Amino acid sequence: MNENIDYLYRRQYLSALDLHFARFIGGLAGDHAPEVALAAALVSRLRGEGHVCLDLSIPAGKPLSPGTDKPVRCPELAPWRQILSESPFLNSLA
Repeated sequence: MNENIDYLYRRQYLSALDLHFARFIGGLAGDHAPEVALAAALVSRLRGEGHVCLDLSIPAGKPLSPGTDKPVRCPELAPWRQILSESPFLNSLA
């Protein structure tokens, strides 16, 4: 999914800040869970739009940057929540 984040950046769906924040968090979380990096990218994008949180139910299972030649689909809600809740990195922050 990290290639998806790069793709979203190239298609200008994500800013440079979103991209680097996602890479940073993904690196801390371990690259084995790209869903964590995707969530970080979306949190950063929304923060840039003035929001303070990401409601996973909104993007879950839906394509990002529709209308492109290869829309990136977010994970379904239940598996995405499970992956995030099991992330050792995210649990260490609680």
